Amino acid sequence: MCIFCPIGCIEEVFFGPDRIDLSASSPGAYGVQPGCTEGSVNLVTFPAANPGYMQLSSLDLDDRIEISFMFRTSQSRALLMYMHDTPGSMYYVSLALMNGLLTLNVSPSHSLGLEKDNGDKNTVTYNDAQWHSVSVLIMSDQISLHIDDNANFKVTVQGSEQIPLLNQRYHLFFGGLPSDQNTIPSDATPTKSPFIGCIRDVLVEDKNIIDFNSAIYHTGVEMNTCTVDDVIERIEEDDDDEDGDKPDTNQVEDNEIDVTGSTTTEGSVWDISPPDTPSTTYGQCKLPIVPSPDPEVTGRSGLRFGNSPGSFLEFTKRIRLRKRSNFGIEFKTLERNGVIFYIADEKNSDFIALFVKNGKLVYGFNCGSGPAYIESNQNVDDDQWHFAEFSRQTNVGKLYVDGILQSESMAVGPAKNIEVSEVFHLGGLPEDYLDNPVIRRNLRNVLNGFVGCLKEMLQRGNPIGKWSKNRGVVPCSDKVEPGYFFGPDGGFILASRRYRVGLDFGITMQIKPRNISGLVLAIQGRKDYLILQMVDGTMTFQVDNGRGPITAIFKPEDPFQFCDGNWHEVHAVKAKNVVTLSVDNIFAQPGIGVPGVSSTDTNHGLFIGGHPRADRLTGLQTSNGYVGCIKNIAIENEPLDVTARMLKGDIQSNVCPTI
Repeated sequence: MCIFCPIGCIEEVFFGPDRIDLSASSPGAYGVQPGCTEGSVNLVTFPAANPGYMQLSSLDLDDRIEISFMFRTSQSRALLMYMHDTPGSMYYVSLALMNGLLTLNVSPSHSLGLEKDNGDKNTVTYNDAQWHSVSVLIMSDQISLHIDDNANFKVTVQGSEQIPLLNQRYHLFFGGLPSDQNTIPSDATPTKSPFIGCIRDVLVEDKNIIDFNSAIYHTGVEMNTCTVDDVIERIEEDDDDEDGDKPDTNQVEDNEIDVTGSTTTEGSVWDISPPDTPSTTYGQCKLPIVPSPDPEVTGRSGLRFGNSPGSFLEFTKRIRLRKRSNFGIEFKTLERNGVIFYIADEKNSDFIALFVKNGKLVYGFNCGSGPAYIESNQNVDDDQWHFAEFSRQTNVGKLYVDGILQSESMAVGPAKNIEVSEVFHLGGLPEDYLDNPVIRRNLRNVLNGFVGCLKEMLQRGNPIGKWSKNRGVVPCSDKVEPGYFFGPDGGFILASRRYRVGLDFGITMQIKPRNISGLVLAIQGRKDYLILQMVDGTMTFQVDNGRGPITAIFKPEDPFQFCDGNWHEVHAVKAKNVVTLSVDNIFAQPGIGVPGVSSTDTNHGLFIGGHPRADRLTGLQTSNGYVGCIKNIAIENEPLDVTARMLKGDIQSNVCPTI
């Protein structure tokens, strides 16, 4: 391992007149990956093909260690996290999976968690390829381990056994350890097997979620993605630890699952069947916690794009388009902008694209000497099925919509042939593509993925065939409506990373919940807070300006009124020391606080529908995240523009199931 390895992005390196190949597949490449992730990154994958680790910035801790994160894996044995003050020191903290169970080791001799199941068939394991949350709290006299909502372990440390945490600087590793860390104490961790799976939303000392771009060093990790094949496959571990445990050989379906929980299967694009999901209900709510499968979905129903951020289909196959091309695809959408199809050569000088811009369908192509664009005469963002045929003969292109010729156009310049690579996309593009200014120009700055449904694409009248990669594409059901669906596995919208409520605050939204308890909104400060929640069918809006909670409560006659399958408009307002709450224009009794104490001094994130540290929220009366749909969110009378980066966890964007 190099000591002072640079971390960041490098491009366009030349040695004399020759351009250097910086791709990850080039000879001599080590510890690099294609693309350069911009913005904050709170999700990483530790892939099976190249196990690695990540080292975060050193931590200066006073009297406690408090770390929480979420993980997802199929491994039965792996090192999740390791901390130490100096290599070889007796002061350490390790969190590992053993036989699918979590074990927390703290120096010098404290162990916490379920190390073995003792034959108990009801023991919960955490290598089920689902997201799990874990929180570690260590003080000089107390060690706590909190897992999801169903496992809590705590031990009190007394006398000479107390843990020396004062004024220590700790090094923090995730996913494994560097090869030179072989001096760690033998009892520090039950395994050194590298972690294979996904980790996200790391919080240290209840501060902001860690940006993995700030890591001191990382190798063998993939940023801002949860690579499905590595997560879902059960890995037969070849671990030579002294305990000699047999490798975990349990198998699960070889499906591809993205961060949002969408399940897709490699194969024919149009034969995805809806999952056989149980329709369990919560109390007397009209809609089940888990949306029911649509029995009317068939292979001819098409596929829905845009449910999860950055959804697309990627194909890897050779298509000959030199002198002529002819494609056809059926689509429907309500969105005014979105990429349907894109194929190009390595430099993106030759390309063919189909996209929606400002409600019109646009066909663009370039033979290499200048582009041509053809726009439909009518809008196509009407949620109706349309069939587009886009063709070219040398440098002359034509666009038909529903069998009607829209226009034809000639590409400028002398070039008449198109050469393309073997990789092309439907419904959107990978994030690294969108950073390319040439691609942005080719698509006329339409960077959104397609939101809606596509049926099988045709080339010269024949189906285009199988895909090689699926990101968040699901069967197209008509039993949906606009909004954001918060699933039972937990998710939230991070509307702002730091939000100060101050004197006045107001939020309006429409909700259609599937349970009677859940966190709707939370903003926290050091002492002050603002929280909106449902508890057993009662909506509670509570604010603390530092002198005690101020509360407005809306209690319907029927505790299942909110989850009756209808939309309900919620309006919560804080004006200095007064809070008001209304549901469907019916007002609750306002809450009035101490006169003269008017400002709510919050400095943490504004979360909608859940929270990464819900167990630590002041004023929270329920452990449930919100499950159901939310739409038309407005903060301070301004509609909230929800971007893909705001969505965390089990959330479907743009559509809400109605079954």
